[in-house]
Amino acid sequence: MSFASILALFATVITSVAFVALTIIMGWYLIWKAFLSKFRLVRELLGQGEAEVVNNRPPVNDNAEEQPAPSTHKKVRTD
Repeated sequence: MSFASILALFATVITSVAFVALTIIMGWYLIWKAFLSKFRLVRELLGQGEAEVVNNRPPVNDNAEEQPAPSTHKKVRTD
């Protein structure tokens, strides 16, 4: 084998691996945006669910008299 054919072989292998990796990354991104990001379980598995829970808490009210009584309704899961 000549040097040019070995170089062409390496270039082909590197290009093929890069193409497959790019296809997988783009596919994951599209599936994430279209479908997976809407599920809380997947966000929590990736460590993104905790920040959202902290941001959804209502502000703390200093006046205890104005706070409504706790609700007796059961929470319903929407997952």
